[in-house]
Amino acid sequence: MSFLEKLFGKKEGVVEQIPSNQVLTIVDTENFLLTNFDEKFQAFKKDANKLYKEMQPVTINMEKSLKDLMKAEFKEQVDHQLLQNVIAHRKSFIHKMKIMTEKIKKPINLDLDSILEFNESVSLAIHEASIKTVKDYHFLKILFEKESQETFKYFKTLNKISNNFENLVRNNKENLLSIRNTQDELELIKKYIKDLDQNEKQLKTINTKFSNLNSKHDISKKDLEKFESDKGWIEFNKLLEKKKIMEDKISALKSQILQNTSRINKSVKKFKNLVDKGIVKIDSGNALEKFTKSNIDALIEEKNSKTIRSILEMVQKNISEGNIKMKDEKKTISEIKHILDNNLFENFLKEYLILTKDLEKVKESISSHSAPTIKNKMKTQIEQEEKQIETISLEMEKFKKQIKK
Repeated sequence: MSFLEKLFGKKEGVVEQIPSNQVLTIVDTENFLLTNFDEKFQAFKKDANKLYKEMQPVTINMEKSLKDLMKAEFKEQVDHQLLQNVIAHRKSFIHKMKIMTEKIKKPINLDLDSILEFNESVSLAIHEASIKTVKDYHFLKILFEKESQETFKYFKTLNKISNNFENLVRNNKENLLSIRNTQDELELIKKYIKDLDQNEKQLKTINTKFSNLNSKHDISKKDLEKFESDKGWIEFNKLLEKKKIMEDKISALKSQILQNTSRINKSVKKFKNLVDKGIVKIDSGNALEKFTKSNIDALIEEKNSKTIRSILEMVQKNISEGNIKMKDEKKTISEIKHILDNNLFENFLKEYLILTKDLEKVKESISSHSAPTIKNKMKTQIEQEEKQIETISLEMEKFKKQIKK
């Protein structure tokens, strides 16, 4: 069977009325398919509706026969256990048959899907009833053969109509679904054509936007390069360099004083023990506490080298008097003398205060400078433009893929 025969149920010669060199438009194709579908479906629908209506009175009569069967009484003498067993199977038989009749009585919408669904539902219901009631029917015939014959007659009639319905569907289903599927495909093609036109317009708009954004991005990058070579940015970087140099000087100054005073730390801690025990009394206990932890921090916090000098003088005196025992007392005393004679703490504090004061001025100049704010704004703008360019690029690829499809 050729494709055209399969699709439309006609010989190719009938369909070939359209000249081979003629190009069908979408509208022509839609009308062609619609005519073929309507022609076939109307006949199919008419026959399906006829079979559906044939089933309904038979179903009603069958339900009446089931009620009569339920009411039937066996009046002759029979084994009680057998009677109970038959009645149980009668109940089961009637229940299963009612399930089937309910499906047959279900209203039907006369569209293709509803007709196909009804046929499948009824065929399955009759098939299941036929299988599941075999044992029940066998028992019914023992005591209620006459009453059950009426029901069985209607069941056979329904089965015959159902077979006719199934043959009708089998003969038309493939053709009708093929035409409808082709119609669906055609609708999809129409949608793609519409989307194609729309996507091409959108892609054109996006290309223009992409081009403008790239131009804007190039200008933004050039503006940033120009800004970084301007006087303001150079001046700001010089301040940063100056800040770094001054911080390095302060760090070096601290390292130097730590190195010069590290050898007296042990003697100072021993002196603190004397003070803590009450053996020696001083007025600068807080300064001594800080000094034992960090002589630099103590000096910086006190901002008074005289307090630190007096502590060192007392340490020196207590070593000399034997109150503080050191492994090399002379060397420790010499170290303390060197610090005091050369005013190491005084010189450190003086230079430190000058450097930190200058550093604060530089930091203020840095924090109040407008250059980093301007540059950050320019960089943020460039980053935002780059994100927009990336987003638009992805959008362009999406539309290109859709257009290609």
